[in-house]
Amino acid sequence: MVAALPGAAAGAGLSIALAADIRIAAERAVLVTAFAGVGASGDFGGSWFLTQLVGTAKAKELYFTSPRLSANEARELGMVDQVLPKRGLRASGPVIVPGAGRPCADRHQADEGEPQRAITCDLGTALDGEAANMVRSMSTADHRAAAAAFVEKRSPVFRGE
Repeated sequence: MVAALPGAAAGAGLSIALAADIRIAAERAVLVTAFAGVGASGDFGGSWFLTQLVGTAKAKELYFTSPRLSANEARELGMVDQVLPKRGLRASGPVIVPGAGRPCADRHQADEGEPQRAITCDLGTALDGEAANMVRSMSTADHRAAAAAFVEKRSPVFRGE
């Protein structure tokens, strides 16, 4: 499956695009993990897929700092396969794989047992770990404050709560 990225791919949208076999972005596309900015840990398998594409250290950096990457920067990292002028980006039929998975920095805890590294665990384990981490992170006061800040178009203030 091919993901066509004509504009922004952020958060879960980026995660779904990362699940595709091939990602083609318009020159003006912007990619960002985005979860750090709203006090969440990530979902839809993004951490797992991103770790597979760029490695553990770079995936952690992108999840922890959420930089806005241009299409060309994303291509240099291996997140995008091709960058085309907007007029050259054409798609027909389904272009994005319904995805799941995630690199929660570097470990996933699925049910009981030893935590596993995202680079070596299977997708099911990554998804289970993501789901548990999202429930935990989205039940915090920091997440609620960050979500409100996002809606109000202002920077969040994290208090570690």
